[in-house]
Amino acid sequence: MTKLFVSIIFVKTLLIKRKQNHKSAIKNNQLLNIFITICLLSFVIILSNQKIFAQTKNPENKISINVKNKSLENVLKLIEKKTSISFSYSKKKINLEQKISFVVRNKNLYQTLDILFNELNISYIQTDKYIVLTPKPNICKNKASSGDNSKYFTISGYVKDAYDENVLIGAIVSVVGTGKGVATNNYGFFSLKLPEGTYQIRYSYIGFSSIFRNICLNKNINLSEKLTEKNTELNVIVVTEKDQDNTLISGNLQDVVINSSEIAGNKTVAGEDDVLKTVSSTPGVRAFGGGAASFFVRGGDKTNNLILLDEAPVFMPSHLLGFISSIAPESVNKMTFYKTSFPIKTGGVTASITDIQTKKGHSEKIGGGVLLSPFTGTYSIDGPIIKNKLIFSSTLRKSHLNILHKGDYDIGFFDFHTKFTFKTLRKSQYYFSFYRGEDKLLPNPETGLEWKNTAFSFRINKQFSDKIFSNFTTSGSLYNYFLHYSKTYDIFWNSNINNYNLKEDLTYYLSEKHKLNFGISFGFFTFKPGVLSNFGNDYSVIPGNVFETVGYIGEKYKISNKISLNYGIRLINRGNYGYAEVSNFDIPGSVTKEIYEKEKFHSQNAIEARFSMNYAIIPKLFLLISADKNMQFLHMINNSITPLTSMEIWLPAGKNIKAENAYQTTSGLTYKGIEISYGLEAYYKKTENVFDFINHANIMLNPNLENDLRFGNSKSYGAEFYIEKNKGNFKFRASYSYMRAFMKIEGINNSEEYPARYDIPHNFNIVLSYNITKRISINVSSVYMSGFRITTPDEFYDYNGYLIPIYNNRNNSRLPAYYTTDVSAEWRINKNKKARLKQVLSFSVVNVFNRNNIVSVNFNKAENGSGFNVPVNYISEHEYITTGTSFTGIVPAVSYKINFR
Repeated sequence: MTKLFVSIIFVKTLLIKRKQNHKSAIKNNQLLNIFITICLLSFVIILSNQKIFAQTKNPENKISINVKNKSLENVLKLIEKKTSISFSYSKKKINLEQKISFVVRNKNLYQTLDILFNELNISYIQTDKYIVLTPKPNICKNKASSGDNSKYFTISGYVKDAYDENVLIGAIVSVVGTGKGVATNNYGFFSLKLPEGTYQIRYSYIGFSSIFRNICLNKNINLSEKLTEKNTELNVIVVTEKDQDNTLISGNLQDVVINSSEIAGNKTVAGEDDVLKTVSSTPGVRAFGGGAASFFVRGGDKTNNLILLDEAPVFMPSHLLGFISSIAPESVNKMTFYKTSFPIKTGGVTASITDIQTKKGHSEKIGGGVLLSPFTGTYSIDGPIIKNKLIFSSTLRKSHLNILHKGDYDIGFFDFHTKFTFKTLRKSQYYFSFYRGEDKLLPNPETGLEWKNTAFSFRINKQFSDKIFSNFTTSGSLYNYFLHYSKTYDIFWNSNINNYNLKEDLTYYLSEKHKLNFGISFGFFTFKPGVLSNFGNDYSVIPGNVFETVGYIGEKYKISNKISLNYGIRLINRGNYGYAEVSNFDIPGSVTKEIYEKEKFHSQNAIEARFSMNYAIIPKLFLLISADKNMQFLHMINNSITPLTSMEIWLPAGKNIKAENAYQTTSGLTYKGIEISYGLEAYYKKTENVFDFINHANIMLNPNLENDLRFGNSKSYGAEFYIEKNKGNFKFRASYSYMRAFMKIEGINNSEEYPARYDIPHNFNIVLSYNITKRISINVSSVYMSGFRITTPDEFYDYNGYLIPIYNNRNNSRLPAYYTTDVSAEWRINKNKKARLKQVLSFSVVNVFNRNNIVSVNFNKAENGSGFNVPVNYISEHEYITTGTSFTGIVPAVSYKINFR
């Protein structure tokens, strides 16, 4: 059945015709073929559901048992037969002859064993081959068990990966047989308050073997644990939603958590995995396409996304003018993507947040690796400086482009990540993270582009008590961009933005049902939206600086095992300070300048609010509802429709530029099955104070730039559907998103509503992975997206022999639909999985069908008998033809990776 499914998908992909008519918007035959592919995908999965599952030996598979007055030995044999799991026990310690009556329906192995052994006073531990049974010790002598006492105590600690001791975010710490439990926070910490008694605690995490601990809870205790990764092949499906034994425990179902191993298979044109390309495969996200790292979320622009690297913002997250994300995958431990219900501690953005946490390194052994691809080399090393106390991890990625382009070219980039972790004996950990990225695109020694990113953070994680966890952070981020006119005479255009932040985040675990988050932060921003340096003389736009204070409080309230709530508010105070030159447009038809030294010339108080609810309608079927108000105070001014530019100007909200206010509501249903999961969400978002440019706006060195902007409102709405199978040798994820976005701005498009540039109705995304053998795997990623909106002339008029375009309607046309299929294969060379030196060879083909995907359209002049004119179709002489620009065609690549420990 798996082969049949793969064959259908492959044949349908080949049937998609590649027509080159740049005038057409969305080609019906392409849309129909992709739609049929999605239907076939769902149909085959539904029909083959039982057959696929029957071939697995997964302990999570559901079983039903109904026995009456049978011996324990017979019951254990029945479970072994149904699950292919073997038990190990001592007949001297376990009474196998005792008679029991036992009924369970549609429970997985762990749930079945919890119910069976809870009454028999037997504990169990899973190993690689067996379930080991032992008598449950009465470790709390003369004490009531499991909640009969009035005294309460707290279990707290960390859950980590046993291999490298990186924390496991969202790991579940649950109490067997009670339905109680918590998930670890973003720093791997948990706290659970229970009545005095005897308990069995289970530590679990996706892809890792569970650990059970029997405890006597008669005082506050620390129960930190390290989990070992299961002996399975690499999971290369790009994204998995949180999926634990008790999903309500794990937090917001709408959060998307992406592990470092799940980045594999999302290849760039350079032949290496890409962090931001992984995010773009999420439902509700539209990638720019053509290998570009830019993405658009639920009717928002690319400027409405926030990317955090170890809690420091990264303002330019890409290399090569947008083709490669600037975060090296080898440095990433985990990232969490939010498109709604942002964490209450984070805000200031209206579309999405991508929270990336880097690896901290192994605490006992030195290790590292080298990754070589056609365009880059990545070199990493990590390990202890002081064993189990001071740990470091460093990654350097550098391009080979200068070697490939011999001559006067200076084209290339690098990024460097390093992290130091210091652990003390006083429940404190110190982290220092540093990132530096640089790009150079200098086609000759005199002119070209350069930009630089710097981000750093210093954090202190401290456990003040068994109930209070603190994260203190000081961070900074600097982005600098240069457009060189003459390096010899030092003539260049420069813009930058700098941010420094100080914050304290606290988590108070009131009880198993209540978790309180609160904190305060102070931020300082400086801006240089444009400076022209010419022979030592500077001509600049000076918007001033911003100081920001934020206080927040939020609570996660688990009402019952069926319903949980997350809600909170953020209180914001922002002030604009000099030195600044501010334009005054109060008098119609005239512009005056006001000069401010160090004083405050504008202030604003604001509130952001968050609410979400997860409700288990029936086991594994959840209702999701959320309502949020988010604000954005930083505006990136860029009127280019392509990602092939980093010429961005950052300006703060202030006297003339208003902050965006976004109100978003979301509802949906999610089913979290044993192997198959699927979900449907719908959203509506209204945003106030969005802006657009007047025709022929000037953004470079314009001291009255605000006069070229117009403000109004926007609305966006849509629906998202996905289905995925994330276990077994064959995995897949298919999604469809319908996204619309419209704007209404006074003075633009005759003040009538018009579609936004990122109004993208249709977005299909299919990702398949298959482990051919234990060492060879293959990935296929196929994307079909509606084209972006563009503004084209409605008519032309002749002026002295030149055809002049006339624009009446904004975003009145659409680029041709974008379609591409990428294929990659990975060969893990080592037969011995425990080898100290591991090698991986990867092959990839981007745009395997060599699609000519148009990303921009030009109205070029061509010469004919009477001079230069816009090209015309001489068969239909009144039809004007555009010339399109596309990105890469088919791009094959091979990469080699070697790791040692």
